[in-house]
Amino acid sequence: MIEKKISRIDLNCDMGESDDKTLNHDGDIMPYISSCNISCGYHSGNPSIIERTISLAVHHNVSIGAHPSYNDRANYGRKVMDTPMDILRAELRYQISAIKSMTESLGGQLHHVKAHGALYNEMSQNRILAENYIEIIQSIDPDMIVYAMADSIVIDICNDRGVAHSQEVFVDRNYIDGRTLVSRSEENALIHHTHDIINRVDDILSQNITDINNQTHTITPETICLHSDTPNAITLAKSIHHHLINSGIEISSH
Repeated sequence: MIEKKISRIDLNCDMGESDDKTLNHDGDIMPYISSCNISCGYHSGNPSIIERTISLAVHHNVSIGAHPSYNDRANYGRKVMDTPMDILRAELRYQISAIKSMTESLGGQLHHVKAHGALYNEMSQNRILAENYIEIIQSIDPDMIVYAMADSIVIDICNDRGVAHSQEVFVDRNYIDGRTLVSRSEENALIHHTHDIINRVDDILSQNITDINNQTHTITPETICLHSDTPNAITLAKSIHHHLINSGIEISSH
């Protein structure tokens, strides 16, 4: 049994990231998570998949987040794009507003926004990009929660501006240091063995993260991310869920 330092954690998952020709596992994962981040269609997904994923989340009482990205389906949103800021701001507003409206029309409420892929990683180090991103979210709904890399620039800006936020840690990704993920182009980017995942969960609950150089960093975790396209994601979601419950941890986004 781990030493409990955290009594509640949010378990989130990126979802709606497939097309009609590719089977996803969102419906099987949904019962084990407390919040989801739904693709806005710019890196993956389409309107019918988005609608289906929102409906699943409403049915399972899972908090719904928009998951905007660079306009880059060719690279699955995982390449930094040199998009002029005025165009990027408009694209962010379009993506978030679409998910917000669809969610409300299906009986839900948009709870948060979490950027995808290269946009997420870039703004964790780029203050100008992060400030523009937060400004757009605030202009759509000043009460919206921003999900972002724990202890990153985005979190600093949210604290400075009094913006609601949730500090995120990745359970299935390796870290170079306390704030930087190993690139998905590297062989060791992913963690996908159940034993290693559970060890990572226990580290997170102890407010630590161990990087690929075996260095330990103190973190402030409020939400844990499991990717729906990680191998064995259904099994991992179940294992994480049961481990948290058995450890006396409440799984909740509120």
